[in-house]
Amino acid sequence: MTTLAERLKRTLLERNLTQNDLAEMVGTTQGAISNIVKGETQKPRNILEIANALGVDPNWLRNGGDMIVSHSTLENSQINNNQGQTVNNFFDSGSDELREMLHKQQISLKTKPTEEWVFALDVNRLAETDIINAHFPRPFEALHLSQDGMMDLLKLRSTANVAMITMFNESMSPVINKKDLMFVDTTCKQYAGEGIYLFVMNNELYVRRLYQTPSGVLNAVAENERVGSSFEIDDLSRLNVLGRCVRKFSIIAEDL
Repeated sequence: MTTLAERLKRTLLERNLTQNDLAEMVGTTQGAISNIVKGETQKPRNILEIANALGVDPNWLRNGGDMIVSHSTLENSQINNNQGQTVNNFFDSGSDELREMLHKQQISLKTKPTEEWVFALDVNRLAETDIINAHFPRPFEALHLSQDGMMDLLKLRSTANVAMITMFNESMSPVINKKDLMFVDTTCKQYAGEGIYLFVMNNELYVRRLYQTPSGVLNAVAENERVGSSFEIDDLSRLNVLGRCVRKFSIIAEDL
């Protein structure tokens, strides 16, 4: 079995990233990353942030295994473009224009590697069920980002597993307000440490802060309990995690 240091070193090499690049993406020092790569730090506190920045499963990065992305629907959620390549099919593709952009992404990645797209998330398709509260305004079908834009806005080198969704209520206000644009890491398919998650329970879509108590109870917390409820999740089989929310934009349109 490989070590954390070996897995991190391999992933940096595959993504053509330096230790300093990763440090900037995570918000730490190059020395801290170096200590992990050298094996001196074996249980870093920011393992989840490192995994999200690299686009890998935090459980794989922490513990190893055969697959970088585990507990994911990505393998069974693909469409083919006309070049025989597969692309993720959990994006909202309800229009011919968006399907054309999805094809254009594959071309741009070959001819313009510094540009990528972020697409709106089709929650029904990703959850593989009908969600009763999935009908909410979607101001953007896709965003086209440069490499600088990805780093400045998303703190990511790649948007391959990132999708966006508009916040649909005030349950997480003021941390995330209604109509804010959220960016979701769709490789995170289970609870992987305290954070804000997009998930489905009983065919209803939620955005909540999840954390686990020392006794092992998983809590889902709403920042604004006047609008949304906080609750315990006592049956994990009912919890369908669609992804972890990693960034948000507040969009304010005003007349001038």
